Amino acid sequence: MSLQSQAQLNVAYYIGSGRYDLYKENYISAVARFTAVINSKPKLTEAWFLRGIAKYNLNDFRGAMEDFSMAIKINPFYSDAFHYRGLTFEQLGDFNNAKEDLAAAMELNPANSHIYADMGVIHIMHEEHEKALEYFNESLKIEKTLPDTYFNRAISHVHLGDTVQAINDLKTGIRLNPFSAEALRRLAIIQYEQKNYSEAIINLNQALKLDEGNTLIMFQRAISYYQLENFDKALDDLQAILKIDSTNALVYYNRAVLLTELGRYNEAIDDYTEAINNNPDNILTYYNRAGAKIALNNYQGALYDYNRAIEIFPDFATAYLNRSYVKQMLGDDKGAYLDHLKAEEMIAKYRTDSSDTTEYAQLRDTAADLKQMLDFNSEFSNSFTRGRIQNQAVDIKLQPNYSVQVAKVPPAENLPFISSFFAYNQSDEHTNNIYPRLMVKDTTAAQPSTVDSLLQPELFIVQKVIAQAQQANYNKALELLRESKEVFKTLWLYYFLEGTIEASMAEYVFSMSEISTTIKLTEDKTTYRATSDTRTVVDYSKAEQGLNNSIELNPNFSLCYYNKANIMALSQRFREAIDDYSKAISIDESLPQAYYNRGLTLIYLKEVERGCLDISKAGQLGISDSYNVIKRYCETKK
Repeated sequence: MSLQSQAQLNVAYYIGSGRYDLYKENYISAVARFTAVINSKPKLTEAWFLRGIAKYNLNDFRGAMEDFSMAIKINPFYSDAFHYRGLTFEQLGDFNNAKEDLAAAMELNPANSHIYADMGVIHIMHEEHEKALEYFNESLKIEKTLPDTYFNRAISHVHLGDTVQAINDLKTGIRLNPFSAEALRRLAIIQYEQKNYSEAIINLNQALKLDEGNTLIMFQRAISYYQLENFDKALDDLQAILKIDSTNALVYYNRAVLLTELGRYNEAIDDYTEAINNNPDNILTYYNRAGAKIALNNYQGALYDYNRAIEIFPDFATAYLNRSYVKQMLGDDKGAYLDHLKAEEMIAKYRTDSSDTTEYAQLRDTAADLKQMLDFNSEFSNSFTRGRIQNQAVDIKLQPNYSVQVAKVPPAENLPFISSFFAYNQSDEHTNNIYPRLMVKDTTAAQPSTVDSLLQPELFIVQKVIAQAQQANYNKALELLRESKEVFKTLWLYYFLEGTIEASMAEYVFSMSEISTTIKLTEDKTTYRATSDTRTVVDYSKAEQGLNNSIELNPNFSLCYYNKANIMALSQRFREAIDDYSKAISIDESLPQAYYNRGLTLIYLKEVERGCLDISKAGQLGISDSYNVIKRYCETKK
């Protein structure tokens, strides 16, 4: 948005439209509208607060924190800003600051029942259930018709052992809000724990009528069917979940356990393998897959799985015992003896020291049943909420390089903040100008002929070169560019195009081989999924030289630093990439792709806090994929 259009911004209209976006859960649009207001009226508290609400709903808690803090800085008596910043602290796992902010909100607005209810939730997170009850009770004194407060108070009652009162609270909440699938789900959990599996299924059926496609509810119903030995229906539910969420490792694991019980070992092995593909560090998956392989007399395969389980957790006594058996079946008597001896040592140690309360305790206990299905107490990924951008499946990879386009008027996606292009266009007396464009292949693009070759020979060549590059005719594009070098009065533009097209050609050549050159983040936040052989990287030396030449001639060209940063990242020269992204941002501070790619690189380097702040900024500037990254890598709540 230009300075002139900012000055003319209808603030009331944008605030109203942004509020409507919040109501319709169009949070990306809401962020854009409130950002426009902030750019025009930076001291307007309401705009900062409302943009914080939008970011909060996109799971961008760090970005929301900054906006709520700015609202408080402008107006230190803004109760709602303290309230929601407290909730944001809670989402980030900072319970002490969450309590402080909610206490401040209470002091400013002691009649707000929701603040007390949220303080109760904070105490639940701290497992301070008696204190939580006090706040829930206080909330209900102010307003007796808050169904969520009854639902949350029921959680504290359950943890304090009062299931009768928990059920009463849930039923009261359901009367107040008969359309709450979550309340019915919680009621079903209590019934499940009381072994009232049929009643649990009745409530889960009702919950699914209210929230069709909720995979968490479907999962819990599958486990309830399993307990009733209605295996066909349990399998149906698990299969239905996988149609919605094909990467849910826990569901694959549970289905594999059930298939093993039914003697369908090959199918079980397939499911265990899918679980491993989606969660490669789950010990029980290897352990139980080994058991299925033994049933099929695949002792070598079982040996591999026990080895992997022991590699992940070296004190896995039961795995040593089972590996001892496998080695014996493979004729390795000495190895079998040593494994059995090792297991006995671990068992003896476990029996004398039973203080281990970690998640691995059962793995030291040979009496534990490690082949059962995981139930409600297990972590379950129900991370997609239909319609939310941050939960949509997207590839997490670097944003592409920038190139240019020639046009008479700025395209819709024009980025007017690119200072070098602005200066170039201002100096040109003719009708056509250059604007930034992401370098993406477009095989449908026809070679345009809108530029007069006599009046604007430089732009005429630029247009022809870009048309070839868009169709992946990189050699032709470079040939045309180089044979026309004398036409260019603006050599920094010439070298920028040369370096950018060289980079695209290098990637294209490698894409034709069996080696993948795409760099993406993996699920553990700590590695890029790069080439199949991490020692092999694309040779970007020609591209780097071209971009360096452009920078030497025009050190204020942000897109050149950005493109160079991309090839540094793809060459695994990550610190250099961060430096170049930072230079691009210092020149054009509203360049969204630079924030996004720098954020991904920082997350890879385990600088998650800094990286997530960059990703938040990229989302604020319009890159919707940012919220998927935030969802996967930036949530720290335990």
